[in-house]
Amino acid sequence: DHQLARIPRIYTNQQAINALHDAALALGEAAWALLERGGLDLPQLAAQRESLYGGTPLEELAGLTAGERAAVRGRLIEEVRSGRQWHGLVNAPDGLNLRTAPGTDSTVIVTLAHETSLDVLLDAGDWLYVLAGPDDGYVFAAHVLRTVAVSTEPAPGSDDGLDLALPAAEQVVEMADASDAERRLIRTWNSFGGLLKRLSERLGIDPGVALAVLLAESAGEPFAADGRMIIRFEVHIFDGEWQPADPSQFDRHFRYNRESVVQDHAWRPSPDAPWRPFHGNQAAEWEVFTFARSLDETAAMRSISMGAPQVMGFNHLAIDYPSVQAMFAAFQASARAQIEGLFRFVQGRFLLPAIQRGDFLAFAAGYNGPGNAEAYAGIIRSRLASYQAIVATPAAAPPPIIEAADSQEDEMAEAVQNIVVAEPQALPAPAPPVGPGGKPLAEVDPELYDAWRKHVERGFENNNRMFDRTLNAYMYPYWLTVGMYVLLFLVGISAFIVAARLSFEAGKEVYTLIFGGVGVTAFLTFFLTRPLQALEENLQFITWLGMIYNTYWTRLAYMTDQETVQTELEDATNESIKKIKDLLDTHSERSGNRPGLR
Repeated sequence: DHQLARIPRIYTNQQAINALHDAALALGEAAWALLERGGLDLPQLAAQRESLYGGTPLEELAGLTAGERAAVRGRLIEEVRSGRQWHGLVNAPDGLNLRTAPGTDSTVIVTLAHETSLDVLLDAGDWLYVLAGPDDGYVFAAHVLRTVAVSTEPAPGSDDGLDLALPAAEQVVEMADASDAERRLIRTWNSFGGLLKRLSERLGIDPGVALAVLLAESAGEPFAADGRMIIRFEVHIFDGEWQPADPSQFDRHFRYNRESVVQDHAWRPSPDAPWRPFHGNQAAEWEVFTFARSLDETAAMRSISMGAPQVMGFNHLAIDYPSVQAMFAAFQASARAQIEGLFRFVQGRFLLPAIQRGDFLAFAAGYNGPGNAEAYAGIIRSRLASYQAIVATPAAAPPPIIEAADSQEDEMAEAVQNIVVAEPQALPAPAPPVGPGGKPLAEVDPELYDAWRKHVERGFENNNRMFDRTLNAYMYPYWLTVGMYVLLFLVGISAFIVAARLSFEAGKEVYTLIFGGVGVTAFLTFFLTRPLQALEENLQFITWLGMIYNTYWTRLAYMTDQETVQTELEDATNESIKKIKDLLDTHSERSGNRPGLR
């Protein structure tokens, strides 16, 4: 006997009328025969057609035979099918039970195979009411993946309602001899270039940079071929996000290289199962994510990078989503939300200045962390060069560079809705050197640019190292002198006490004169010589010298004009030498005026 699920109250009075009417005609009955035998009042139902049906479930009407109830149920399923909330896939390699009611204690109707297609009619939290081919029933929600087609329709409240894709007249034609990487670039640009251009123009950046980031992160793909969002599950992040009552539970199911945390990621569904690597395969990524989600949904979602821009779930607040679940749903629902998330992330992590000045190493470090910054920066430069060769034209005007931080905030607010955290004004930074033709040196000669960066960084590091060594050299005698002062003070006090005691016990004033004299001499030496003042003056000297040296190096870092650099260098050097001479003269004058025994 095939078990059937009870259809939830998701159908209206009109749909109930339709089901009873059509079933009666299919059985050769009068149009309202089944409705009347079921004890229902047609005028009453018709008076509230759009209200949800609240009477006895149609498949349980007492006045109908089993065959008639089955016919009514079949027609009712067709009625509610049109109210599908979303489409999904079973993600359970061992199968997923379809049950007659929510809960694991209810009867299993059938076990659905992995990747079975489902129409979800009711999302009730942990359980879903679904249609799976000819069957309907309830399944556990954690093992169903929402799938959507990549849509170019604007999402509510996003951008300005314009298309994601470029207009037909601006589409780039694929070249017959194009490489796979070039084909991906062209297809991504044609699919999302409309939105990329608008948002990039408003932020004052080259749209090719945004395109290069998408290509570097996910090859420009928001969704995989099965309609599921591109994700990457980071085991080491999940280790920090998930806090099970038994910490060993993590080690039973997950592992990674503790010394190099981004390597050797693997998982297993049970302690006796073999370890499974999963990176590089989207089906495997979703499999491990679904398993982790069954353990702790929030921790699992915070531990994946999502969509085309591969923004980590734990960054949901930085891109204006109140929860990681809200970010996950938005990214899973639309490519537009993913691309807008990229621009929100750039602003939320204060990466806009790095992009505007062409510092892709700093951008990559801020976007993905310093671990693989060099590699990501190289990929971005390569994709940007391809974009400029294939898409950009020499006559195209560069996007305007917005100088004021407030303007950046205003334009970003127009481009990406609901940004709640305003970007503070960026800290000043040395302008990168400019190569021939006015182009940033980072683009003209990346190796020379990297050498310039390392030279500047090494200069500041050497400056700090020298200052620390000099400071330590003065601090050691300073504390030694302090110790001698303490010893001198104790000698004076001790001598006075000994003199007083001996004079009292022996009655000889000579002891008093001798030890009292030593005590007086010690105190006079303590108060009059004041060698600490010399050390304090030396510390002040070192502090001012360090400021002069820092100022000199800062001026060097800002010398980027090749035509005037020699003059600027001479001016900075001469001015620093003059300040050091003035400082030496002042120090000598103060040393000569120091009080003490003469």
